[in-house]
Amino acid sequence: MLNLLQHYGTIIDEILDNEDDHDALELVDYEENYQCANGVWLCSGATRCAIVDDDCDWIVKFDLDGNHEDYCEREARIYKEAKNYGVQDMLVPCIDLGFWRGRWHLYAYKRVEDRFFGVGVFSDEESNIANKYSSSPLGEKSKSVTIGLLRDWGSEMMERLNKLCINWCINDLHGGNVGYLDNKLVIIDYAGYLEDDYSSEKE
Repeated sequence: MLNLLQHYGTIIDEILDNEDDHDALELVDYEENYQCANGVWLCSGATRCAIVDDDCDWIVKFDLDGNHEDYCEREARIYKEAKNYGVQDMLVPCIDLGFWRGRWHLYAYKRVEDRFFGVGVFSDEESNIANKYSSSPLGEKSKSVTIGLLRDWGSEMMERLNKLCINWCINDLHGGNVGYLDNKLVIIDYAGYLEDDYSSEKE
């Protein structure tokens, strides 16, 4: 993964060399997307920022300053742990690339092929199965996401995934945090969040 680190590290250097882009990278705002001069996108959330190069099959993320939790590092641990549950393929791959310039701790994520736009009409049977997870981290945010995962992976895999979500407090599974990879719905953001970190960003 050295090439990915070099690729995105060079992009960071280019961003920092441009005055406007430099400010955008250094002063990332919550839930803002910014297109840099070189065409690369900075996409920020409550606790992390992603750098997206449209010409690359991988994106990178790094944690924003001031969080109580290293969310990217947590996500990398969850991805490894998911293998023990037999559900690693249900999560987008996450790889620790290491540091660039001693400051930017970058993590690479496989880029999904398409976003999730809901499941449309669903059967009573699907609804009943999804309701089983309505009070667990897996299903508390979106019934549509639960049914989408169920359709692509089956009930046995859902049970395994549910155990992972409970044990690791993966608690933010809404439509924006899933997407399609190899024509199957996968989770692209599975770090969850600590209430203190999330609420402080909203204040």
